[in-house]
Amino acid sequence: MQLDDTEREGDGERMMRNWKMLMLFNRAGKRGKKYAFEAMRLITNCRALYSAKMAQRVIHGMFVNPKGGDGKNYANDLKQEHLVKGNKVSLHDLRGNKTLKAVTRSTQASYSQQVVGENFDDQSKVSKNSTSHTYGDCKEDVKEMVASLRNLKPFTFSPDRLHKAFPNMSKSPLDQLDPVLLERWLTKNKRKIAATPYLNDDSDNDDDDNDDDVLPVLNDMDADDDDEDNP
Repeated sequence: MQLDDTEREGDGERMMRNWKMLMLFNRAGKRGKKYAFEAMRLITNCRALYSAKMAQRVIHGMFVNPKGGDGKNYANDLKQEHLVKGNKVSLHDLRGNKTLKAVTRSTQASYSQQVVGENFDDQSKVSKNSTSHTYGDCKEDVKEMVASLRNLKPFTFSPDRLHKAFPNMSKSPLDQLDPVLLERWLTKNKRKIAATPYLNDDSDNDDDDNDDDVLPVLNDMDADDDDEDNP
């Protein structure tokens, strides 16, 4: 609900707060490490490395509102999917005649073709298809859910209460997050991104610092060189 409402309102600063929480949740899990890195990279760039103008564009440019109105924003990547869909329609007509020149010309003209078609429909009084999704009536489902919640009383504290299918489930996924390892991971990757702004992969997923393992090896190599120089 938080993410959906943020998208509808087009609130960039609120989305950045959501990214902070998503970073923690993904870092706490076993399968979301790369998503945690992407969230951390976005926050680091917007809050520290980007210029004020670029940060403003990134934070508040995540949404589009083609039709205007409050609460009618949606993600700009969804708009990009709509454009790709129009390109696919144009490319489908090429069939076996797909060349680089033909594909380029067709995709450049796809948006104009869409505008021409919409103008023709308006002048011909052809009604547009609704772009809104329809939803079924959920009143009965809500009533059944409320009745179950009243019986179970999930918000009333009961000592040692647990579900038999999840005996070891913690109250929050963040309970598995180690603050010390998190701070070490953040510091390490922020330094990497500062040194290489276009870094887009957390190649080192180990939370342990390997410098302590490397230094003894380097010292041994130096000692061997000294022995060779001084037989």
